[in-house]
Amino acid sequence: MNSRDLPIGTGGRHRGRYRRGVAVVAAAAALATVGCGSSNDTSSTSSTPETTVPSGITIRNSADEGAPKAGGKLVFGLEAETEGGLNPISGQFASSGHFMASSIFDPLATLDADGNSVPYLAESIEPNADFTEWTITVRSGVTFHDGTLLDAEAVRTTLEGHRQSLVTHDAVRDIASTEVTGPLTVLVTMSQPWAQFPYTLTTQVGYIPAPSMLADPNGPFNPVGTGPFRFVKWTVGTSFDATKNESYWQEGKPHLSEIEFRPVPDAQARAEKLLSGELSMIHSVTPRDIVFLQGEDVKMLEVSNGEETSITLNTAVEPFDDRLAREAVANATNVERLLAETGRDIADPARGVFAPGQLGHRPESSFPTFDLENAKALTAEYEAKHGKPLSFTYVGADTIDDRASQQLLQEMWQAAGMQVELTSVPQSSQIINTVLGRYQATDWRNFGSPDPDGDYVWWHSSSVGEDGAISLNVPRLGDPELDGYLDQARATTDEATRDDLYAKASERINQDLGYIWLERPVWALAADPRVNGFLIAQNGSISTVGSKTWVADLWIGG
Repeated sequence: MNSRDLPIGTGGRHRGRYRRGVAVVAAAAALATVGCGSSNDTSSTSSTPETTVPSGITIRNSADEGAPKAGGKLVFGLEAETEGGLNPISGQFASSGHFMASSIFDPLATLDADGNSVPYLAESIEPNADFTEWTITVRSGVTFHDGTLLDAEAVRTTLEGHRQSLVTHDAVRDIASTEVTGPLTVLVTMSQPWAQFPYTLTTQVGYIPAPSMLADPNGPFNPVGTGPFRFVKWTVGTSFDATKNESYWQEGKPHLSEIEFRPVPDAQARAEKLLSGELSMIHSVTPRDIVFLQGEDVKMLEVSNGEETSITLNTAVEPFDDRLAREAVANATNVERLLAETGRDIADPARGVFAPGQLGHRPESSFPTFDLENAKALTAEYEAKHGKPLSFTYVGADTIDDRASQQLLQEMWQAAGMQVELTSVPQSSQIINTVLGRYQATDWRNFGSPDPDGDYVWWHSSSVGEDGAISLNVPRLGDPELDGYLDQARATTDEATRDDLYAKASERINQDLGYIWLERPVWALAADPRVNGFLIAQNGSISTVGSKTWVADLWIGG
C-alpha cells in the first residue's frame, strides 16, 4: 500500500534527501542511466542503451529527445481511483492523487536538478536567522483557472486550511500562525525552528487551490488551480480529463493539448494497455510487470532507493502493544524468502528507513534478522505472559500479487506458533483504516521523501492520534528520544549534523519495532517511446513524484 505524500535554508534553498555527492543530475544530455549499486543493477544485462547516473535510478530506451513539440493528448494509467475528490487540504492523496493534482495545481516550491527545494509558484521563501519565521512571496500576475489573481490571501487561506484539516494538520503542526503582510507576501511563524519548511511546500501542503474552489461544496470534484491544465470532466472510476491552460504563467508550457487519467487497478492490465497503445504512460510498483516491461519497446524510469515496504504493527492494540509480540514477528519474517518466492527480488531488502546515499543511512543495522527458533521462543513467552496465544489479523491490498505475499507471510508466522488471519481490502479502504488505527498488522509503503524532514510527520509523537482519530504515525508509537532527534534535525541546515541525527533516528525506529522492514521496492514510470519530458521526475518524491512539477514538461514526439 502506498501512503500519501503529506508531507532551503537561507535564500530559499536547502539540499534534498540525496547528498551532494550523489545528487541527481538531470541535464538534458544525460537522458539515460544507472546501475542501482546493488543486486538489482541491470546495466550489465540490459540490451537497451544505458549511461551511468546516480545510484538507484535507471532510465531505459532514452535518447536525445530534442526540442519539445506542442499538441497531442496523453492518457495516463493510474493504479487506483482517488476517492474524496482533489482538494489538497482534505484529500487523501496517494500516488494517483498526486499525478492528477500536479496537472491542476502548482506547488509553492519544487525540486531543482540537484534535489534542492527552490521557489516555484512562490517567487521567494525566506527565513529569519533562527528559522522561526518564513516570508513567502508569491509571483505577481499569476491567475487561477477561474480568472482570479493568485495573491497572499489565497496562500494564507490554504495554509490555515491545512492547520485545521483532519488529513494534513500534522504536516504543518509547527506552524503557529500565518499573516498577510502585503498583497503578495505571507509571514509564517513557527512554534519551533523549522529549517526545512520550504521542502514541505513541495508536497501536498504546497498546492494552492482557488478560493472559489474552497468555497464550493462540490469543489473537490471541480478542482481549480493555477496549474498547466484546466479541469474538464471527472467520471469517477473511468477518467479524469483536463485541457491545456492557455494562460499558464510559464511561457511555452504545457506542451500537451490534453491529458487524461484513467484508473486501471490491475497492474498487468495497465502494462498490457500501455503496449496496446490504449494508454500512453503508466505507474507501476509490481515487480512482475516492471520486469516484463524491461524487455519491451517502452521508455522507462525506475527508482529503487527511495521508499520502503514494511509490515506496520499497531502498538495501540493487542498483541502489538507488547514489544515482545513485535519482536517475535520480526524474527519470524524471512524477507529474502518472501522476495524470492513472490518475484519481488528485483528489490533490495530493507534494514532501516534510509537507503545508501541518503542522509541517515548506515551500512550496519540493529534490526532483527530472521531467526525462527527465537521467534518460536518469543511466541511461547508471549503466550505464557498473557495466558493466550499470539494471534492477530493481517490486512493487505486486494490484488493477486499482494494476496500471494500475505499467504506466504501467514505461513511464516504460523510456523513460529502464531495464529494469523488474513483480510484483503481495496487500497483506498486500507489507507483509511490504517490511519484510523482500525488494524493490528498491515502492509505499508512509505518514506519516499527526498528530504527526511518530509517524513517527520510519520514518525513524531505529535502525529499520534487519539482513539478513533487519524494518526499519521500509523504504528501509534510515541518515543520521546526519537522526537528529540527529529526536532534537532528540523532546526538545522548543517548536513553533517542532520546526517548524524537521522542515523540515530533510524536506529531508534528499528528498536521500537513499529515497522518490520521488507524491501525498497522498485517503482517505474513507463511510457510509449514517443512520450518525452518525464525523466525530470527522477529526483522527485519517490512514491508519488509529487515534489516535481513535471506534468507541464510532457510532450509527444513523432
